[in-house]
Amino acid sequence: MGVSIVQIIFTFELRLCRSENVQRIFWDECHQLLIDRTYRFKWSGALALILDSTWQLIHLTATLPIILQDTWAQLAGINKDRTTFLRGPTNRLELAYNVLYVNPKERDLDSVAKHLTRMLENISTYKDARRIIFVASKTVCDELANLLGCYKHHSGMDVDDKHNHLEGWKSGVMVDFDKISRRETWIIATPGLISGYDYHLVEDIIFFEIGYGLLNLVQGGGRGGRSGKKANVILLTSNQVQTCHQNLEPADDMELLELMAQWAHNTKLCRRWIISDAMDGQPTTCAELAGAQLCDICQPDSQITGLLRKAVELADKPRLATMPTQDIQLLLASTIPNIQQIDSGSNQIGRPYSDDMDDMDFEDDSLILDLDLTSLNMHIPTTQSSKPHMSHQSTTPSISTLIPIYQPHLGMQTSKSFGTPSNAVLVTQPMGLKHMQTLGSAPKGHHIQTMSSTAIAAVSDVGMNVRVAASGNQLMQQTKKGKSQTLNDMASTLCGYCVICWTWKGIFTKIIPGVEHRPMADCGKANHCDGKLPWGGGPTYFATKIDFKPHHFCWHCGLPQDVNHVQYRPSCHPQPAKGRCMFKGLTTGILFTLHQHPMLWVIVKKKFGLKEELDKVEKFASWCQGYEENTANYWMGLEIVIWFWTERQKGHMINV
Repeated sequence: MGVSIVQIIFTFELRLCRSENVQRIFWDECHQLLIDRTYRFKWSGALALILDSTWQLIHLTATLPIILQDTWAQLAGINKDRTTFLRGPTNRLELAYNVLYVNPKERDLDSVAKHLTRMLENISTYKDARRIIFVASKTVCDELANLLGCYKHHSGMDVDDKHNHLEGWKSGVMVDFDKISRRETWIIATPGLISGYDYHLVEDIIFFEIGYGLLNLVQGGGRGGRSGKKANVILLTSNQVQTCHQNLEPADDMELLELMAQWAHNTKLCRRWIISDAMDGQPTTCAELAGAQLCDICQPDSQITGLLRKAVELADKPRLATMPTQDIQLLLASTIPNIQQIDSGSNQIGRPYSDDMDDMDFEDDSLILDLDLTSLNMHIPTTQSSKPHMSHQSTTPSISTLIPIYQPHLGMQTSKSFGTPSNAVLVTQPMGLKHMQTLGSAPKGHHIQTMSSTAIAAVSDVGMNVRVAASGNQLMQQTKKGKSQTLNDMASTLCGYCVICWTWKGIFTKIIPGVEHRPMADCGKANHCDGKLPWGGGPTYFATKIDFKPHHFCWHCGLPQDVNHVQYRPSCHPQPAKGRCMFKGLTTGILFTLHQHPMLWVIVKKKFGLKEELDKVEKFASWCQGYEENTANYWMGLEIVIWFWTERQKGHMINV
C-alpha cells in the first residue's frame, strides 16, 4: 500500500500511515524543502517520526539542482549513500527566455507591464491560453492586479477568494462590478502559486522584478509549455544590483538567489547556460538543443524582443516623488523666520485673503513646482499703494505683493491659501502700471486673484522647491541613521543573550557556548523567568513568516543595510559578504515575545493602533513585514523593536 503526501506533510497523517501499515510513501514537490521556510519548519517536526519508521520513501520533483543535491539530502534527513537518484534533463525546449531591464528614471515598470500584457494577449492564437505574472510580495500583487484589472492569488486572501480567482482565471472570463463580462487571461500571483496550480496551456509567464531565486524561475517558468506549445518566460526588472544577499553562505543560498541575479544581468551567455549548469551540471545553449525556442541573447530580433521594446516606448514616464504636505509646512516654518509676523490684510479688490496654508494640496497643485522664479532675484519697484507695511525688516528681495493670478471663473471655490486650480496661470514677471491696466481689462466672467505676502515670501527664493525636496530627503536620512544608531546600541548589548528572556522580564541570560539555555524552551524555568509563554508555533516559526525586503535588510536578522549609497547598517553588523551575521533571530525573537506576552501585547496594540485580527501570529507577522520606501520608517516590526528598546532604556515595561 502506498500513499502520496503532496506539498505539506502533517504529523497526524504520518501517524495514520503507521497505524494503517503503509509500506511506501510518495513525496511530491520535495524541492519545497529548499525554497519554502515554512515547509522546512513543518518537515522538521515530522522528521523524527519518519526516521523512526521503515517506510520506503520515493521523492518526486522536476527541479532539484545538482549543486544543492547534498544540501537537500541533509534537510530531508536521508542517507544519500543509500539513496538512488534518477535524474532527467531540465531543459524545456518549448520555453523562450527573455529579460528586459527598464531604467526606473526613464519609464515606469508598472506601465511597461500593463502595455506588455495586452500586446502578448493580442498576438496569441490560442483561445484557451492563460498567462501568469509572478511578484515577490502581496502588496505588489494587489497593486498590479488593480492596475491591470485581472485576477490575483496570494496567501493574504481567504480560501474562497483564492478559489474564485483561480477558477475565474481558468475560465478566461471576468465579470466586472457593473455585471459586464469580459475576457481576462492574466493572473498576478506570489511564489505560492509556482508549485501550487497547473493549467494545460500557460502561454506567457512574467516575473516582475527580482524577488526570488533561480529555483523559483525554473519552477515557475515550468508552468508554461506543458502542452508542448511555445511559452514565453520573461523577466521585467528595474533593479541594477547584480548580487543578492552577499552575506549568505553558499550552503545557505538554497533558493539560488545569487545565481538569479547573475542570470538576470547576463548579456553574453545563452539564457539556458546558467540554468542547465545549476540544475543538471551540464551547461548547454539554445543552439545545442534541436528544436529549442531561442532566448533573447541567441535571437535578439525576435517578435517578443520587439514587443518588449515597444512596451517601453509606450510606457509612462516615472511619477515624481512628492513630499507630504505636513513635511513641507514644517520645512517652510523652519527656513522662513517669523513668517507669521508678516501683516495680512485684503487684496486690491477688497476680498480678504488668508495666509493659512493648512489645506494646500501639494500633490494635486503644480503651482509651486511649475513657478518661474527667475524674476524673483531682482529688485522690483513698487508703489506705496501696492506694497503693504512689513512689521519686520525682511531679508528677501523687495517684491510687489500685487502678483495677480488670471484664471477663468469655473464655478469652483478657491483654496484659502495661494494654491489655485491646476488650470490657473501665475504671472511672475515684474508688473508696472501698464500691466496693471491690461489685467484690469479682463473679460467679464473672470476674476483676478492676488497672492498674499506670506505666499510671496514662501516662494521668493530661487529654487525653493528644490531645496524643500532636498531638505526633506536629508531629514529622512538623518531620522533613519538615528534609528540605526539605536539598533546598534541594542544589538551590541543583546548579542550573546537570550532576547526572549530580556523582552519578557528584562533578564540577561547568556546563550554563548558553555551555557545551557535554549531560547523559548528554557525561558520559563527557575532562575530565568517565571511562568510560560503561549507556544504560538515558537519564535522560529514566527521568523519564517516574515520576509525582509531584499538588499534593504539583512536576510538573517532584519537589521537595515546600506541603501542607495546611504549608510544605514549598524556599525556592529558585518558588511555583506565580509562576515556571518551574529544577530539571527534578534528582532523576530523580540516581536514574537511581545506578541505572546498578554500584558506587553496589550501595550503594543494600544501604542500602534493594532486591530484584534492581529492577535493571530500569522496576521501579526504579515503586518510586521510591511515596508514603504522613501520614508523615515523601517519595516513595521523593526519600528516596534526600536520603540520597545527605547522604552526599556527609560526604565519602562520591565516588570509588566
